[in-house]
Amino acid sequence: MDGRSEHSESDAQAATAVLCERIANAGDKTAFQILYRRHYERIRRSTSLRLGLAWSDAANDVDDALQEAFLYAWKTLCEGGFDAQQSEGGFRNWLARIATHKAIDARRYETAAKRGGGGVKNFRDMFRDTISEFGFAASGPSPSSLAGLGELGYGFDKALLRLAEQHRRVVDLRFFCEMGFEEIAAELGYKNAAVARALLHRALEELRRHVDQPR
Repeated sequence: MDGRSEHSESDAQAATAVLCERIANAGDKTAFQILYRRHYERIRRSTSLRLGLAWSDAANDVDDALQEAFLYAWKTLCEGGFDAQQSEGGFRNWLARIATHKAIDARRYETAAKRGGGGVKNFRDMFRDTISEFGFAASGPSPSSLAGLGELGYGFDKALLRLAEQHRRVVDLRFFCEMGFEEIAAELGYKNAAVARALLHRALEELRRHVDQPR
């Protein structure tokens, strides 16, 4: 195995915290491309759920918001504005939160543009050229690979959307962001991991009912 192959394999196995530090210290684009490939699909599903969309229904506005979120993350990481010691789940939650806000802002922007009679640049066009300069968009998952992620099924996605808000959040944080219970408790404002664990148990019971009794 040559040195280039060893380096590539090492990069692919590097922890998210290590990759974040490489970006902060040296603006490492390769490290960022790995983060993009590694986390994109789970963050897309998490963002879709937060926006009230079945994953299979998530359209260009979600993908556009994710592109802008990753661009924001690149700039933030380069400036050392993110705690690189957060867990993998914490990193995904951070990006999903950004993407959700970006998508909501985009909806407001486009609604305002329509009321103004047009003439305003489309949201997705505002940053596409900028992010393409870094070469990240092209290295992301293809539409076919994203379509293949629907392992949970359309009906399961619909059942997730019927969950009570707190139940939906704990399922998102645990299974899509893959956060630990201590992290989930802190994120949701609970006093300890046991409370978060009990909440997840109730959420899964509700989810099972919705799956068994689809609308």
